[in-house]
Amino acid sequence: MAATASGLAARRALRALVTGAWQSQCVRAAAGLGLAGHLAAGPATSAGLAAACGADEPHLRRLLRVLAAMGVLAEDDGHRYSLT
Repeated sequence: MAATASGLAARRALRALVTGAWQSQCVRAAAGLGLAGHLAAGPATSAGLAAACGADEPHLRRLLRVLAAMGVLAEDDGHRYSLT
């Protein structure tokens, strides 16, 4: 069954409502860690960012991947993150 344009828009709106709270918490966590300031000099790996902001690397990597999926950050082929 083909999705209609209005059905697709409705699904996107519902997804935004459902995920909005945790997306805003991810942005808040990034701001609390000062990620934008650390990335202002250029792209960095999750390990480099974890060392710079004193965060646990595996947890920070998950946050960075979510932020990249949201379009807040960009991830390159070398798994380095940068500002968008």
